[in-house]
Amino acid sequence: MSALGVVATVALVFAGCDSDSEESESVQAGEDGLIPITIAETPGLPTNFVEFGIERGLWAAAGLDVTVTSIAGGSQQATAAMSGDADFIGGDVISFNTFINQGMPLRVVAPGTSASEDPGRDFAVVLVREDSPISGPEDLLSASLTTNELDNITSVSVVGALRSQGLDSSGLEFVEIPFPEMLSALESGHVDAATVIEPFATMGIQQGFRAVLRPFVGWHSGTQIGLALTTEQFANANPEVVDAFQEAHRAIAEYITLNPDEFREALGELGEFDPDVLAEMALPTYRQELDRDSIIRGAELMVDLGLLGDVPDIDAHIDEDA
Repeated sequence: MSALGVVATVALVFAGCDSDSEESESVQAGEDGLIPITIAETPGLPTNFVEFGIERGLWAAAGLDVTVTSIAGGSQQATAAMSGDADFIGGDVISFNTFINQGMPLRVVAPGTSASEDPGRDFAVVLVREDSPISGPEDLLSASLTTNELDNITSVSVVGALRSQGLDSSGLEFVEIPFPEMLSALESGHVDAATVIEPFATMGIQQGFRAVLRPFVGWHSGTQIGLALTTEQFANANPEVVDAFQEAHRAIAEYITLNPDEFREALGELGEFDPDVLAEMALPTYRQELDRDSIIRGAELMVDLGLLGDVPDIDAHIDEDA
């Protein structure tokens, strides 16, 4: 099933609930005075971002007791939010447009990762085997590539990056594989290329795979990739929790920006990464303010690809303090 199919299923499940009668209850603080919340994020650096904030006490400083869980893709994260299994979820500018186009009551509350402005270095990369005949973007046009979820930021950004070079992407075949399993799939020959994020990008390069495309920065320099979302119901019932989430999220983004080496060192403990990987991996850019233009850019590409009929009304789903 495509990601759009999964999201449609989530939307149908949610449609069975009356949003006026099924209001979320306000979250109460525990005995320690902290408000417990659960965040569902993508494996790798998005989850590590949350974990770093926990380890450095930045969530607690905002009054929150955070539990984080890794979930493979945006559609599964949306399911977690709609079911109440997660209070906040990670998303991306492509999945978000899909969600609201399906009528899902989700609200952007904070920015996530952004691409680099260096075309030769970014936290997402398309890798091929050392002996692959693929030597550059022009050789990918009929290749099979991994994506952690169909029709999300991973696959759509590859298309956007190829189109930015005037290349026809219509012959691409995307194969849905979780990020942690992509390098094995590439090594075994199950796919021609793997679209991975850090730390898997550097791990792959150190294993001998070659980089042939950097899809995020190649699509648009510095474009915003990630978003933090919650449901409208949770936000309306818990405005003070949303405020605290935004405070902590900005504090973590600022801390990492000012202390990148400390973040790298912490990743060694959080993810048990090889020190050589940590030394070489490209960190995302963490901004404290939302880039609305990036969301619009994603929607316009999706319309062009036939994934959306029209650009959704994104402003109705963006928190005023995001």
